Amino acid sequence: MIQSISNSDDKEYKTHSNLYNKFRPSYPSRIIEKIISLISPEQRKWALDVGCGTGLLTRQLAPHFEHVLGIDSSEKQVKVAEQSSETDSLNITYMRADSDDLEDILNQLSIQKNDVSLVTVAEAFHWLDTEKFLNNFQNILSRKCHLALIGYPRPFVLTPSHLSDEYFQISNPELIERGLSEFDDQVSKLVDKFYNLVRNYAGFDWSILDSEYQCYETQFQKKFLRVTTEKMAQIVPVNLFEFYQNTQTSSAYNRYCIAEKKSKGENFTDELLVLISEVLKLKKLEHLGEISHTCEFSDTEIVNMKSVCFNLYYNIFVWYLSNCE
Repeated sequence: MIQSISNSDDKEYKTHSNLYNKFRPSYPSRIIEKIISLISPEQRKWALDVGCGTGLLTRQLAPHFEHVLGIDSSEKQVKVAEQSSETDSLNITYMRADSDDLEDILNQLSIQKNDVSLVTVAEAFHWLDTEKFLNNFQNILSRKCHLALIGYPRPFVLTPSHLSDEYFQISNPELIERGLSEFDDQVSKLVDKFYNLVRNYAGFDWSILDSEYQCYETQFQKKFLRVTTEKMAQIVPVNLFEFYQNTQTSSAYNRYCIAEKKSKGENFTDELLVLISEVLKLKKLEHLGEISHTCEFSDTEIVNMKSVCFNLYYNIFVWYLSNCE
């Protein structure tokens, strides 16, 4: 079903979707440049961003195309995307639509299939009916259209051990000059425990992301003439408070909270907050008071959480698929 939500009065998006828009990292400019380089300037009329969320990637594509369309199945996400793009670009259109509606979308907006030269799916391909989506891509769009699939497994905390790793030295020489915190090892354990805690609540097989979509390679090879992939590391400086806000955007974390509430009651012990409190204790700071999912942080607790800074690194991977000869 296709639905514009320009006049939507839904207010619930203000929590999860706004956090998503603010605390999810944008994509490295190197990825955008590589994707754009696949398409000649005269062919850059329309780009379609499937599963656009709050428009993080959509806005990055906008300067390179005459028009960019972002679609997502979540009304809340699209509403935030519309508001976030109001002053960014006039060439972006957002719609509440499912990926299965590709042909209807083009017809409704009077977009010629030959004018769509790029389709992107960032951090969303594993949520789709992949076979149906790829078939629609091939049956509806021009053979000259490129498909870029972007994703990343869970992030890790950059620790001193990574600076001696040959991969990081070669691909990220700037890391050698980054300052590291004495608490990186402790925060790293916190982050590891958090992702182990919520892994089983992801709503999909997390090994798909761990494999960097290698599990789809046979499917890709059967359907496309050109299949290439690459990966790069992105370093995102954060503090403990920002990391906590980032976790609130995780569907796995939210499912974990719902399951724990159901089994243990409204004031269940949130293990993530327990872990954060333990790190604050190590730094000899006032740690969190009442540890429950319903608690609100005091100003002092927020200041203390913001004082614990570290670097998250994401191993971002991209698959470039096309039938261009």
